[in-house]
Amino acid sequence: MTPEKHDMATGGRERGSGFGSKGGIFRGLQTEKRGLDKLTFHRPRIPIICNLTGARAQRDELCSPSYWLDQVRQGVRFLAGVRALADEGATSYLELGPHGVLCALAESCLDGEARARSRFV
Repeated sequence: MTPEKHDMATGGRERGSGFGSKGGIFRGLQTEKRGLDKLTFHRPRIPIICNLTGARAQRDELCSPSYWLDQVRQGVRFLAGVRALADEGATSYLELGPHGVLCALAESCLDGEARARSRFV
């Protein structure tokens, strides 16, 4: 397998027309963007950490449909995001979903002191 066909994000699999490529899924996202353009986005009332940058999101950027599509299109900086939350003073982490895999991963992202004062639910 050539280096350009090997990618950590795909686990070494070649990119095809599925998720992780610029094939079929992204054509569908353009359709979704048209739907998002019909929504009204409001500036958040609380700080939000952006998974794309691992830093605090700018309040106005969260009002853009493109911002939310980028959350699907691009890779995330989970480690940086969790550490940014801890740096901002977060001590409680809540995962909404059928499995607690992200809470377990988030806990492993923090050092001993930050982990000791945090709760993962």
